[in-house]
Amino acid sequence: MINLPEPLTPPDCSLHEFPFMPLDVARLRDSDIAAIATGDEFRCAVLLWCASWHQVPAASLPKDDVVLANLAGFGRVVKEWMKVKEGSLRGWIHCSDGRLYHPVVAEKALNAWRSKLEQAYRTELARIKKYNQRHEDKQLEIPTLDEWLSQRQSANVLGDNIGMSQGQAVNVPEDMQEMSQGQTQPVPDMSPGKQHPIERERDIERDTERERENIKPGTAGEVLTSPAGKNSPNSQLSPGEICALLKAEHQIIDINPANPTLIALVNAGASAEEFKAAAIAAHSQGKANFGWIIARVKGQREDAANLQLHKGPMPSGNARDQGRQLAAESLLQMDQQPDLAEKDITPVGGQHAIAS
Repeated sequence: MINLPEPLTPPDCSLHEFPFMPLDVARLRDSDIAAIATGDEFRCAVLLWCASWHQVPAASLPKDDVVLANLAGFGRVVKEWMKVKEGSLRGWIHCSDGRLYHPVVAEKALNAWRSKLEQAYRTELARIKKYNQRHEDKQLEIPTLDEWLSQRQSANVLGDNIGMSQGQAVNVPEDMQEMSQGQTQPVPDMSPGKQHPIERERDIERDTERERENIKPGTAGEVLTSPAGKNSPNSQLSPGEICALLKAEHQIIDINPANPTLIALVNAGASAEEFKAAAIAAHSQGKANFGWIIARVKGQREDAANLQLHKGPMPSGNARDQGRQLAAESLLQMDQQPDLAEKDITPVGGQHAIAS
């Protein structure tokens, strides 16, 4: 019995997120396939390298002539594929899992796979650190990269979603209903969209209070206060409630209860009706995003604060009509007596008179 070599890449090595495959130009230029293969063989070889990059495991191909013919660009015409098969598969190795592997492509795939795991590890560290900040009484141990990789490997996780911390074996309290595939222990998801509703509301209120403490009196609140003062308590909502309203009634998804401008507007007395009107305007103009709505409410309040009205009573209608009538009579008299045009017309005691 022939002892076949072990696969050259891990069974869960997936590089679907990598659209580019590195090309070692010097090695390709000086390779045997570049010197010996025919044009069709070389073309098929390159196509098979590219196809193997997005196979799972990466850098491998199935040992099936029907599939290989299709990947090499021959479709279902296996007969034509068989003419170039030997030259096109130069350098490929048949491994113990029944698949073909190319050593050079596998080398590049392992480098990309390592970078993908390192990025997943950094993401996991950020999640653990954030969890520790919010749960001082339940601190999690931060694993090293080698420990995390060892835990992941021991869990024998298969799949593509490395970014979801597959295979973590640390003892994490069960805060979440949803878990990613392959996790051996529940891991809290710190994203606002998946956090437990009760915990999320507590975080929103805590962040809101912190932002309010950071806003100095006499600055943003005074600028954004409308001339009419604060609205009635019935229409006053907290930043978290404003965001919930915008999301539920107006499908605004990029909300942020800790936005400083939003907090300043709420402190200044901005009502739910103002935000709802701004959301309706945002949809009508094709700009349904949280930032535009906040800017709209802020701009309307600043415009109202800067509005200058006429002071004192407006002139009565009789006074205006009398002035217009006197002006018309003066112009008519000048038309009838052209020599008067050279004389001054000055108001005397509120009446227009002709002065010689």
